Amino acid sequence: MASKVHNTSIENQMMVDPIDDIARQARQGSVAAVIQILNEKLADSGIRTRAIFEQGILQLLCEAPKPEQLDRPQLVLQVQQILESLQPRNIRRVNINSRIVREQQLLWLDEIHRDPEGQLLWSEEITLTQPNFFQRLVQDRKDDKNAPKSSAPKGSPLRLAREKRVFWRGLLGGASLSLFCCWWAGHSKLG
Repeated sequence: MASKVHNTSIENQMMVDPIDDIARQARQGSVAAVIQILNEKLADSGIRTRAIFEQGILQLLCEAPKPEQLDRPQLVLQVQQILESLQPRNIRRVNINSRIVREQQLLWLDEIHRDPEGQLLWSEEITLTQPNFFQRLVQDRKDDKNAPKSSAPKGSPLRLAREKRVFWRGLLGGASLSLFCCWWAGHSKLG
């Protein structure tokens, strides 16, 4: 009976998770979610992407059947706009690599490092503008409000991570409020 109840709660949670959850996961820095969104947005252009997060840089591979589909200025601008609208956490630098579609290569980044001229049409590194602290705080609040309620048991890693995030957010909010009050008191005393 207990296992039946547990399975039912997992099934209910799976039904609650909306497709929009991918954007929230991408904002939290999930490379898989970022790639899913890039592939959806670039599908009309015939471009397919893959990525690996390596040494603080998102290594992005954009592939298409024809070189004209990989127009450098247009593709760089599209990728930058998509990523900046997502505001993925911990992703600031992105190296965009482009090439004609090849058979599935699991070690595509190794191939590119070994022979960049033979593998790529072009490559360009961009730096994403990051939201300021308050914009990130507002977005995190929206994500938390829209996130499905977790039915994770007490002590589970997911629940602990969420509780830790809420704790630090409260601590930072309290510290910010205290600093503002001190500044305001000092300002009103002087002025």
